[in-house]
Amino acid sequence: MKKLILFIAILVLAYYIFYNQFYVNGKFNDFLAKYPQSKYAQIVDYILGWICSLLGKTDSAIFRFQRVVEIYEVENLKPAALYNIAQSYEEGKKEKKLALKFYKLVYEKYPDTYYGDLGKKRYEYLILIGVRED
Repeated sequence: MKKLILFIAILVLAYYIFYNQFYVNGKFNDFLAKYPQSKYAQIVDYILGWICSLLGKTDSAIFRFQRVVEIYEVENLKPAALYNIAQSYEEGKKEKKLALKFYKLVYEKYPDTYYGDLGKKRYEYLILIGVRED
């Protein structure tokens, strides 16, 4: 029982430190402001989107993931970012039609990737349960 309490206390402390240092204090945003052309800028935006998703800040997550897709030329995180945008719309904002659009986009644009495959499966599932494109 003591180990469980200690483990939970460590998790809460880690969450607080992570949240306080990187999200509230804006350490990542400072990095992006100083080094917008850095080869790590895309990764920082992606991580910020992921943090926002975990914190339930759906609009901020979508904003960050859209930056990954629109601003940076490197393609390695774009399929994951598009898939996360779709998930944010589906689960966070409960807008299944917009999610459907992004799932379709990720599997059409990146068909041979892991996220392209996931996007196709999720798209087919939403069509199956009756969500329709407009």
